[in-house]
Amino acid sequence: MNVLVINAGSSSLKYQLLNTKTREVFAKGNAERIGIDGSFIGHSEHGGPKAKTPVELPDHRTALQEIFKLLKSVDVKIEGIGHRVVQGGWYFPESAVVTDETLAQVREVAPLAPLHNYAEADVIEICRDMYPELGNVIVPDTAFHYNMPEHAWRYALPRDVVEKYHIRKYGAHGTSHRYSIFARYSLPFFLRASILSVRIPYSSNLFLLLSTPFSAGPPQPRSR
Repeated sequence: MNVLVINAGSSSLKYQLLNTKTREVFAKGNAERIGIDGSFIGHSEHGGPKAKTPVELPDHRTALQEIFKLLKSVDVKIEGIGHRVVQGGWYFPESAVVTDETLAQVREVAPLAPLHNYAEADVIEICRDMYPELGNVIVPDTAFHYNMPEHAWRYALPRDVVEKYHIRKYGAHGTSHRYSIFARYSLPFFLRASILSVRIPYSSNLFLLLSTPFSAGPPQPRSR
């Protein structure tokens, strides 16, 4: 299946078109400085060099329109769109198909990540409007951390306050941590021990996975 993966921020939009079975990347790039002077799109195809093109991008809709124009030259049929969403809040223990309800939930929890979720929700809505025949899927970063034990996510606050205002540790960059953890199963068998996954982009966080080095396969799905 050929999927367009989108990672939208407040003034940027990263994308990658790939086949989910073969992992072949047909095209990838980034639109930067959306709504700001000096905006541009960097685009590469089939592993080639990235071409940087100055283009006026007043908003995310314009950025998407320009990106879809570039993707037409790749001549690969897009069969679905996946959206990285920073904050899934208390709604998403796993990825979810975009519906009116799930899109509204992304907006509802946006105050937990205002620089990201509002833009991500807007981009999802634009994609549905531009290509209504394509399915869209939400992939929340926080879903990976959703089922961590209570002693790990709870703050020392009254229970009624926590439940009323949804105060807890939600975790971050879960999609990246998930990739790191599952990638270890490509390592030699004796190296599949407990790992410390460290994510240090513009913000940093750490995730420790404890497991036996003799584990034969990926972790079993966590209970909800």
